[in-house]
Amino acid sequence: MNNKGIKIITVLVVLNIVVFGAFGILRRQNNIAASADTNIYVSEKTTGDIVSINCQNDSMPFEFDLKGSSWVLASDETFPVSTEAVNEFLEKANNLIAARLVSSDGDYERFGLNSPQQTIALTDSSGVSVTYLIGSYNENIERYYACEKDSSNIYIINKSVGDVLVQDLYSYAASYDLSEFSKASLTDFECISPESTVSVFKAEKDDNNPMGSSSIWRFSQPFNSNTFVDANKVDALISRLKTAAASKCVSYSPDKDTIENYGLANPQYSIKVNYTSDSAGEKEAVLYLGKENEDGSIYIMFEGASTIGLLDAETASSLKEYFDCYKYVPQSICAVKKDRVDTMTVAANGITYNFAFTDNGYTLNGSPCSEESFEAFYNKLSGIVSNTHSGEAEQTAAGENSFIITYHFKDTSYSDVTAVYTPYDDNYYTASCGQLSGRLVNKRSVESVLSLLEAVE
Repeated sequence: MNNKGIKIITVLVVLNIVVFGAFGILRRQNNIAASADTNIYVSEKTTGDIVSINCQNDSMPFEFDLKGSSWVLASDETFPVSTEAVNEFLEKANNLIAARLVSSDGDYERFGLNSPQQTIALTDSSGVSVTYLIGSYNENIERYYACEKDSSNIYIINKSVGDVLVQDLYSYAASYDLSEFSKASLTDFECISPESTVSVFKAEKDDNNPMGSSSIWRFSQPFNSNTFVDANKVDALISRLKTAAASKCVSYSPDKDTIENYGLANPQYSIKVNYTSDSAGEKEAVLYLGKENEDGSIYIMFEGASTIGLLDAETASSLKEYFDCYKYVPQSICAVKKDRVDTMTVAANGITYNFAFTDNGYTLNGSPCSEESFEAFYNKLSGIVSNTHSGEAEQTAAGENSFIITYHFKDTSYSDVTAVYTPYDDNYYTASCGQLSGRLVNKRSVESVLSLLEAVE
C-alpha cells in the first residue's frame, strides 16, 4: 500500500474516533441530564407560569387569577389576597412532587379521592391545565394521598406539602399590610390597656449623655423622657406586630355581631404605631386585641382592615407583655459612663465614701486610692442587672441599711443620678434609679459589690 492510501486510512480512523468520541460525550451528557431530575411527579404534564388557581372543596371553593403582578379572588377582587401565601402554595402545587407511588388500581374510594379534601386546577400562561385531587390524610405514615384527576396512579405526598394544599380561602387573606413598617420607619408607639398607657418615641441620639445606654428610644409615658427604652425590646415588638399582620384570617368583612363575638366591638387592649412610608408619608396602624381562647390564642383586628385574624398563643403571650412598662427598661439598674463622672457619693453600712475622678486617678475622701480596687468596685456596680419587677417592692422605703450611690457629672447640664438598693427579702434587694423602682436584684450581687467597696484603699 502506498503512502497516499495509508494517509487516507489514517484520516478515516481519526475521523471515526472524533465522531464516536463526540457522540459518546453527547450521550453521556444526555444521560446525566436525564438522571438529574429524580423527582416523582403526580402528573405527567409539565406546567409553567401559573395564571389561574381553582380550588374546589365542600366548604368554601375559590379561584385566584393573576392580574399583572397581583393575585385577585375571581369572585371578589377587593379580597386582600396575600401574595406570599399564594407563592407558598404554588411552590408546593405547581408540578406536584410525590413521595412515592402507592397504587395503580384507580381505587379512589380507598384513598379518600372519591370525595377529595381539595380539587386543585392549575392553568399556566400557555393554556396547559392540570387538575389534582388531594385525598385522605394517613396519620400512621403522616402523608396525604393524591392523584391527577382521572388517572389510575395514586401517590402519597409529604404532610408539609399537603397541609398547604388543603388550606381554606381565609388562609390566603392578608390581615394587614405592614410591609413598610420597620425599626427605621417607626417614629413612636403607644400600648393602651385598662391598667396603664405606655408611650415610647424615637429621640435624637445623644452621645454626650452620661448614662450607659445607647438606645434612641425613650419613654413619654409613664416615665419621663430621661428614661431609656431597651432597643432590643422595640425590635421584638416590631417583629410581633408583623406576625400579627400576617396572622390567619378567621373572618372576612365581618358584620357587627361577628365583631362582637370575637371580642372586638369594644376592645380593652390596643397598640398604635406611627411610622413613615415611602409611598404615603406618615402612617398610623392600630391593632386591637379581642377575645382570648382557652389555648391562649387571641382574636385581633387592625383598624380599617376587612379581616379578623387569629394570633397564635406564643405570639399573643409575648405581645401582651408590652402593656407592662417595666418590660421595656434595660436590664442595667444604673450603668453610668465612668469618664463622664466628676464625683460620686456612696453610703453603705453607716459609712459615707466620697470619690472624686481626677486626671491622675481617683481619690477617696480627699486621699488617692488604688485605681485597681476602685475600678473593680465600679465595674461590678455598673454590672448590676434586674429582669424582675414587683409592685409590692415599690413600697419598700430606703432606710439606714440601704446602699445609696449618687453620681455628679462633669457636664453640669445633666442632673445628678441616684441609685438606691434596699434589702427586700432573703433573696433580693429592691432597686430604684430615677423614676424606676421596685426592681428586684439578686442579694448576692449587691453583697459582692459591697465587699469590693470595703476593699477600696
